[in-house]
Amino acid sequence: SDGALRPEEIVSESASNGIEVMAITDHDITAGYNEGKREADAWDVKLLTGVEISTPNYHILGLDFDIDNKGLQDLLSYSRECQEEIVRRRSEKLQEVGIPITVDKVKQYFPESRLGKVNLTITLMKDPDCREFYQGMNLRDVLRNYLSKGTVGGNIEYPAEVTPKQAIEAIHEANGVAITLATESQITKNIAPIIVDAGRSIR
Repeated sequence: SDGALRPEEIVSESASNGIEVMAITDHDITAGYNEGKREADAWDVKLLTGVEISTPNYHILGLDFDIDNKGLQDLLSYSRECQEEIVRRRSEKLQEVGIPITVDKVKQYFPESRLGKVNLTITLMKDPDCREFYQGMNLRDVLRNYLSKGTVGGNIEYPAEVTPKQAIEAIHEANGVAITLATESQITKNIAPIIVDAGRSIR
């Protein structure tokens, strides 16, 4: 979703380095699986289904689930809508200080992706009308100075998003494994009650 390589390139590069089992875990979208699967079959690599679901503060990784599960796919579609709205709100804040960025510009550079902060940053650096504002900056500089908390593009009111509980339950209902992408303190304070409430273990 915000990487530089196509799914088949990821698979072939991984296979060339001796990887035998892998997953492609794009943010909130599983469209790369089928493209990667064809390449994986050619290399005799086992490709698991995978996705990284965006939730506030941390993400939930899903692996080895039924990719055709309607409940999971509906949740991922909703999450993509939420993330696009966040990009829209960030763009509007940047427009207020004169930077000519729009969601449509981000979509032009990432027509098949779930849109997020990294996609927005790359667009800011590539778009001819925007990049003059970022002369001499790299991607990390732009993220830190314009889109992190406390900056113009980071100071937004967030819309409703997928909750960790919703993500975990959707993955489990699709017979997958849910894994937290969080720090130990986040797990202790925030995730443990969700795990108990969800009624199943999470790694």
